[in-house]
Amino acid sequence: VDSPMNCAPKAGRRAAAIMGRLLRRQSSVAQAPGLRSYPVIGSMLNLPADNVWHLQRRAARANAPDIYLMFANGYSKMGHFYTMGFPGVGEGVHGTIYICSDPEEYVQVIRGEGLHPSGAVETQWPSISALKRMPGADEPGGATRGALNIFGHGEAWRQERMFFQQDLQTPKAARGYIPGLAKAAQLASRGAPACADSMDSFAARSSFDLFTAAFFGQLIESADPATPSLPGNLEFAEAILDATMLLVPMLQSPVEMLKDRVGVESADARLLRDKFSVTMEHASGLVRSFVERWEAGELNKYEQASYLRAALDRRLKNEHVTEEALVGISFILLAASVDTTSSLVNWTLLQLAVDREAQRKLAAELQRE
Repeated sequence: VDSPMNCAPKAGRRAAAIMGRLLRRQSSVAQAPGLRSYPVIGSMLNLPADNVWHLQRRAARANAPDIYLMFANGYSKMGHFYTMGFPGVGEGVHGTIYICSDPEEYVQVIRGEGLHPSGAVETQWPSISALKRMPGADEPGGATRGALNIFGHGEAWRQERMFFQQDLQTPKAARGYIPGLAKAAQLASRGAPACADSMDSFAARSSFDLFTAAFFGQLIESADPATPSLPGNLEFAEAILDATMLLVPMLQSPVEMLKDRVGVESADARLLRDKFSVTMEHASGLVRSFVERWEAGELNKYEQASYLRAALDRRLKNEHVTEEALVGISFILLAASVDTTSSLVNWTLLQLAVDREAQRKLAAELQRE
């Protein structure tokens, strides 16, 4: 569960029932208010018109964030708890899902589900289908299988999740990789002036640089066009960015969903699989190179403080996590971090742009550094 706006998909029928009991103003889930929904297309008509009928066009990807207007519309009309139709994600021909925008209430839902809670990651059918079509999808302990485990909620998911969240979220762990993050941010910021007309791209590339600094302890430097970067690293960054741009439009498209349900791989689905393959291959190379230098004692100071170095130490005590599984985990974290972090960077830049006092304070703080 990655945001305050969470949903209980068809895999989370139990979560929806718990949610209905917790929200006292609803006597049952069946009585929850909802956005108008239609078979096959669900509540997609609540999207702006230019985003509904052109979901198959690549130009629509630039408008993909308009889906947030639909959630805002639902919240303004019905409050914290309501239903909507999201085909390919929810239940039945309408694709019914249950929306809870109160994080305190949703925490209770997760706790009520025990060790294996369902979550929004299970609704990412484009990613799941792409991974299932890749080599090694049925190979236990492999990179692709490891990535697929994260999209479930069973015991394999729990073991991997418990492993990778260590040394990632605690303040003690953060103190280790923050110097690498700070250096990556300093290098990335130099590219901002050259990206004034494409700040979305700058934010995404900066996010990629920040994550690779924290995870691998490596300074990829993809955000500054003037800084030389290895071609393989740029291809890696582009593949991740292209994949994230494909996901939301595919999730919104009833046509894409129907093709997937009948086993047809569309052009966009094939492109997503290709981007995932490039990303997985490069992540595998980075992990293997890192392991070789870790075993030889050749890591630099940023790599020594990285998440991956700590994960390798812990892997010695955890037989369930193979080196290939670490590749799958790095792939998932990379894919998830770029989109989420770039959203935060974008909104932060927008807020700073309209707040001169905040700009002044930030400039003063940076100058002291």
